[in-house]
Amino acid sequence: MKINPFKALLITGASGVGKGEQVKLILADFPNVFELSVSATTRSKREYETEGKEYYFISEQKFLECKNKGLFAEWHKNDNGYYYGTLLSELDRIAVLQKVVLIDIEVHGALRIIEYCGQDNVFAIFIDADDDTRRKWLQQRNTETKESLEKRIVEGGVQRAMFAKNQTKFQLFIAATSYSIEEIFVEIRNAIEEVTAMNP
Repeated sequence: MKINPFKALLITGASGVGKGEQVKLILADFPNVFELSVSATTRSKREYETEGKEYYFISEQKFLECKNKGLFAEWHKNDNGYYYGTLLSELDRIAVLQKVVLIDIEVHGALRIIEYCGQDNVFAIFIDADDDTRRKWLQQRNTETKESLEKRIVEGGVQRAMFAKNQTKFQLFIAATSYSIEEIFVEIRNAIEEVTAMNP
């Protein structure tokens, strides 16, 4: 299958719906098609994370320097005061590999990537679940304080509202409340296979 190196698959959704797990499953199932775009962030590295794998961990000063130089395809500052962004160098790196860019991203960032790459070159997916389900999933991770968990629940509502205003730019919506991680992936995999079959 010939791949357009600038085509992007965007995995978006409310906090706690398992976007990261879906990214891992996609990479495992389509290792020769997709390459994960590693975002830059100013937050501290967690114990189980590796530099350059989950994120590029950089200082706020360095992040802002890159932003001012126009080195990000998209960036944002979250409610906790940390910056996140997709470096243009990551898109270039993946283009050289002739793979599809895979990005785990918030809705506002997805909209900027769509604008940057062009609507026809992007397949965007939004995954959602009700607040009680997301709260349960976030609690199971044991990575959140009570305060940060509730912030993520609120932020999920913001993501949902932003998606609702821009849903014509997304190709797939998954209501995941009653789904397992594997069942969500089946829907994503079927969509990917359908798209690639249409673009041999």
